[in-house]
Amino acid sequence: MFLSLLLLCTSAVLADGVKIGDLYYNLNEADLTAEVTYQCKGLINYSELPKADLEIPESVIYDQHTYAVTAIGYQAFVYCSAITTVTLPSSIREIGANAFMQCTKLRKISIPNTVRAIGTMAFYNCTRLTAFTVPDSVRQVRGSTFEGCTSLVHISLPDSMTALFDGALKNCSALRQIILPARLTAIGKNVFNGNTALQAIYCQVDSPLVVTNNFTGVDTLTCKLYVPEGSIDAYRQAKVWRDFRYILPLPDELPDAIHVTTTDRLVEPKKILDNNQLVIQLPNGIRYTVTGIRLR
Repeated sequence: MFLSLLLLCTSAVLADGVKIGDLYYNLNEADLTAEVTYQCKGLINYSELPKADLEIPESVIYDQHTYAVTAIGYQAFVYCSAITTVTLPSSIREIGANAFMQCTKLRKISIPNTVRAIGTMAFYNCTRLTAFTVPDSVRQVRGSTFEGCTSLVHISLPDSMTALFDGALKNCSALRQIILPARLTAIGKNVFNGNTALQAIYCQVDSPLVVTNNFTGVDTLTCKLYVPEGSIDAYRQAKVWRDFRYILPLPDELPDAIHVTTTDRLVEPKKILDNNQLVIQLPNGIRYTVTGIRLR
């Protein structure tokens, strides 16, 4: 009996926090799924990964069984100081709360459309993250998901987005513009507070949403608010929204997906010839291939 209990306890331990390759996983033996978990909860979590470019596998093998990797678990990479880029496989369904919190060297992450949920504070204080595309499959940006992402120049919200929770984009001080989709039904508190560089909001919502304390630090005298033409009067009368000096009709075409404008804080971008293509490289390392010149 003692031996049987020992084997059961051992099996339970092995299914939780198992190291496979360079990462640790929680294994669900019932449905053969796995979630990436943390090495430790402290400041040295995954501090010695062999590669800064991390590619999460679609599946892992343990004890002769194959497990599909379906989640990045709670606090999986919290305080990880090693990773700069992350690529997630199409098997991933969820990114847990605090999953990449305080990953201060993370610049880029590729997320597939199979991801249905991104947890609270998932990218909190990822101070070098420069751009992010929320997948079409995600309906909500949870509380403080991108708070403190001070290098975030661009974020793309899908047309299916319905809610931005409290502090979702708080203190994203490099964000110059944002497009709010028409299906948005709720904006929490402090969502845009501290977005001191914000110059344009393209709001496709017909009726002004009830918002409170959302634009502290935003210069509402210079930041332009674009809304549906038939809704301009409603926005001019709505609390908080009416604080914007410029409330204008939405343009026929919304801005390009990636919009980069140099600021006084940035030095002149470098111009590089790469494979006979002109490439603009910004100081933080982002590279853009020049494919044409827009006439205004």
